[in-house]
Amino acid sequence: MTDPAVPPGVDVERANVARMYDYWLGGAHNVAVDREHANRIEASNRTARHAARSSRAYLCHVVQWCVERGIDQFLDLGSGVPTVGNVHEIAPAARVAYVDHEAVAVAHSRIRAAAEVFRGSANPVTLRSRAELLNAFDGLTIAAPGMVDVVDWPAARPGVEKVGMYAVCASRP
Repeated sequence: MTDPAVPPGVDVERANVARMYDYWLGGAHNVAVDREHANRIEASNRTARHAARSSRAYLCHVVQWCVERGIDQFLDLGSGVPTVGNVHEIAPAARVAYVDHEAVAVAHSRIRAAAEVFRGSANPVTLRSRAELLNAFDGLTIAAPGMVDVVDWPAARPGVEKVGMYAVCASRP
């Protein structure tokens, strides 16, 4: 694989998690150091690639689900570098805003004309319990099957390894 065009100011000497995610998805916005580091992670955590692909499959499922219900505007928070299976590719007639604050993701997105990126504010990551996460949806109608591991949306998939990333789709009543 040849390295893609790299935006000015992007450090390609150190691996970047957004570009490693892109690599696990089969995208083109990663460089040798990203691939090497991703392979080392995968050697010690065999579910890393599965988790990335399961997360992307969830995105695809939920966007298709929304489109089938007439939803044609999407806000993709933490969109990362432009990779395969972006919202505008799943729902080409939809209006999509991509938001990320991570510098490498923003730089890569700015050089790709297909992605319209708006820089958001950085918030610290806070781990929450399942109950706390569900409270964020208070007053909304949660679609079946509720909050589940991304591999189990829209339906349970017995025998498929869980990745520990929860997903939920909700709408205003």
